[in-house]
Amino acid sequence: MPNHPIPIIEARGTHREVGQQIGTQCKPQIERMMDLLRKSPPKDKTWEMTIAESKLFLAHSQAIYPQYVEELQGIAEGSGIPFDELFVSMCEELWETPPNGKGCTDMAARGRAARGNRGFPFPGGNRSRAARPSPPCGRDLAGC
Repeated sequence: MPNHPIPIIEARGTHREVGQQIGTQCKPQIERMMDLLRKSPPKDKTWEMTIAESKLFLAHSQAIYPQYVEELQGIAEGSGIPFDELFVSMCEELWETPPNGKGCTDMAARGRAARGNRGFPFPGGNRSRAARPSPPCGRDLAGC
């Protein structure tokens, strides 16, 4: 297996400017990731269907976290990848199959629910795993 260390990126500026710098510096990695995703869309869907379905997620993302959508737009600009295709890569819900305990739950709290975070919105979630039988001792030796 080839060694692909996590790149260290220095960037500053607005969300969009930071995204542009990330896109420029990580262009080869982003292109590899997008090539893989385009070749393997979710089960029973075409790449075009997946892009169309992601539009629902985009509307919610823009309403709650416009600054991160802006950063992703910058990454698209810096890497030369169309924004709608890059956004699909952020929608893990399109790639996972939720039945039988697979998938995850993501949420964002804001307003009164975020009082403990000085009123700023904050994300949360869990990463569920597929159901599997318990070991004979009754403990999950694999951890969580």
